[in-house]
Amino acid sequence: RDLDVAPVSGPVEPVTAFAWDGGDASTVKVYVTLAVDVLDPADVAVRFEAQRVRVAVSVTGRTLVFERRLHAPVRPSKCTFKVLAAKRVVALGLRKKAKDVVWPKLEADVNAADTLAASSKKSAAAAAAAAQ
Repeated sequence: RDLDVAPVSGPVEPVTAFAWDGGDASTVKVYVTLAVDVLDPADVAVRFEAQRVRVAVSVTGRTLVFERRLHAPVRPSKCTFKVLAAKRVVALGLRKKAKDVVWPKLEADVNAADTLAASSKKSAAAAAAAAQ
């Protein structure tokens, strides 16, 4: 189901319990564990975007949300999900856009540009100091 039609009930709670595998495979598997008594597949909505995935689960009086900016682009039309109700898990299959790119982590490093810029400034300052 697309998130645009998924009902939102009550406050939104972030989901932090997950595991992932397949950083060196063409499809990355993500297992989102939900703290619910009963997981009804009809209450689960998943949206795949080129560099983001979002899972929303409407349960009694609240909505649980797992959302991550991904390490590298995926092919949304080739991504899949399966609700494992008995285990209270939503299993995601993220098809990489570039199959040969290894993912060392699931999430994009949102501070990478800032870190690189700071590192470059330090290097330039050190070079200037050494030249004096």
